[in-house]
Amino acid sequence: MMFRTLPIDGELKAAVKEVKKWGFMGMKIKNVAALMGTLDGEDVMLTLMATPKTNTLFSVTVIYEGAEQWNEQMVQYQAINATIAAQYGEPTDIISQWEEPYSIDNNPTQAFKENKATYGNVYTTPEGKVAVNIISSDGKMCTIVAYID
Repeated sequence: MMFRTLPIDGELKAAVKEVKKWGFMGMKIKNVAALMGTLDGEDVMLTLMATPKTNTLFSVTVIYEGAEQWNEQMVQYQAINATIAAQYGEPTDIISQWEEPYSIDNNPTQAFKENKATYGNVYTTPEGKVAVNIISSDGKMCTIVAYID
């Protein structure tokens, strides 16, 4: 699996070096790296995770700046999801779970603030999986895309 030009089965140190060439800044501690930068005109954080023993990269996660309101968050999510779907086809799993009294039509913003909702798609490829999700972080929602080898 690849994330842009980055193979998600290579060595973590080489991956961090490559991402820094893209203009990202950050740090690596043991088998995890967190880097901030701009991707497709949006400020994002990338996390790169490697196996502890071999330091082989197995996951790249892109965390996009989030929104405080559901409608704003859905605009971002749908745009990102459309890009992923164009690349990988239809999702193999669609996730939309809401704890009572919440639903996608009943106060979804509050559901995420209270961590009572899960929403996203998973795409399975021959090389691995790509997950596009809305998560809650510090009272805001944000879209994340995880590429997993």
